[in-house]
Amino acid sequence: MADSSAAKVLSRTGEMEEQIEIFSLAVCGLYDRMLKYAGVVHDTDRTNYMEMRSLVNHVYTTKDFGFNLRKMLSDGSKRETILTALEKEYKSECIIYKEAFFDSLNTCFENELNPEFDGNTLPDMEDRLAFSALRKQAGARVHRSLVALAAGGDIDAQIIAGKSYFLGWGVPVDLDEGMHWLTLASKSGDGRALLYTGLGHETVHYLTTGFRLNPESISCYEAAYAAGAEDAPFALYRYYKYHLSDRTARPSSKKWLRRGCEEGCVPCLYSKYERPEKAWAPGNVRAAVDWIRAAAALKEPDAFTLLGKLYQKGHAGLEKNEARAADCFSAALQLS
Repeated sequence: MADSSAAKVLSRTGEMEEQIEIFSLAVCGLYDRMLKYAGVVHDTDRTNYMEMRSLVNHVYTTKDFGFNLRKMLSDGSKRETILTALEKEYKSECIIYKEAFFDSLNTCFENELNPEFDGNTLPDMEDRLAFSALRKQAGARVHRSLVALAAGGDIDAQIIAGKSYFLGWGVPVDLDEGMHWLTLASKSGDGRALLYTGLGHETVHYLTTGFRLNPESISCYEAAYAAGAEDAPFALYRYYKYHLSDRTARPSSKKWLRRGCEEGCVPCLYSKYERPEKAWAPGNVRAAVDWIRAAAALKEPDAFTLLGKLYQKGHAGLEKNEARAADCFSAALQLS
């Protein structure tokens, strides 16, 4: 009798483990589609539930379910809990991942200059660790050089220096200094500078008051649009949609979304669930890549190495380019 009961328990355990494996692979497949939808190229093992979940959390800024699959499988009492959680996750995520991506577009955009936001780095774990090491080793040197270039009137350096002060890349966070450099850059009429100056006003206002609504941001976003900044329609659309509540807000948000789609603004197209030819991955990878390029231009060998790997793999929104990768590796070798 006892042997029969034990056999039933073992049989039930085996069935649950098989179901867990089926669901975990199904969820991994879903995660892979979510990452492809976001345009994220990565080296993660596509059958590893924990790694895939971590990458999707980073890209989509979603909440982790908080369990370690391998560890919980070693505890027989946890199997039903695992299976229930996996089933729930698959059923919910497979219905809403496009909506989740849109939420991430908005979240990542409005937190691009927020030093407390975890999404401001590269999606792939190996790239992220290399970027963190680069900032730790060369950040202060790069920042000093950027500020020197910025003081000489270099617009790109002013923008990157401003972002660096906001994000604490190579220097302690200083919102006033960040706004100083972004505002100075915006006086040139550069569209990107105007866009980031508007976002800077939003960020400062949010971090000091808890609200984003301020007249300076709208003025900067409109000027950025007039100057040709490609993401300006999205900045205006989500600002009117989420942060204004008067009677003009709804028609204005629709107008900017429509205009952005007509002009091929990538996040606006995603917001209408229309896949553009060009991918736009959340996570603020562009700011990180700009900083890496600036560090490479300032003759940091590790920056050339990381940039070479990004081109070699086609990561971080860059087109795969073996020739550029080889040039970067060669430059790193010469500087080492």
